[in-house]
Amino acid sequence: GPASQPAEQGPPGASAESISPTRHRELSEKHIVLAQFAAKRREGGTLAQSMRLWNETYPEWSYKVYTNFGRDIQHARLRLLQPGRGAPSGRKRKHS
Repeated sequence: GPASQPAEQGPPGASAESISPTRHRELSEKHIVLAQFAAKRREGGTLAQSMRLWNETYPEWSYKVYTNFGRDIQHARLRLLQPGRGAPSGRKRKHS
């Protein structure tokens, strides 16, 4: 079935750093919406079903590959859980 689709789909090296500030703000907004969507969808349903619902709800941010959708959801949740990534408070103590 579609679950056996290879995970590597997006172009290599395409990262958030290479986009303009306005696009970046839009990306952040999308991440917030993605994380909220994921939180609501947590109970049951496959990734493919969630993606279909997402595409219907947010056609301007639609996905074609559900592995990308799943990856973005994970990134969105991580970014919202740790808004200050790189802040000193998150520093791990090294054991010498």
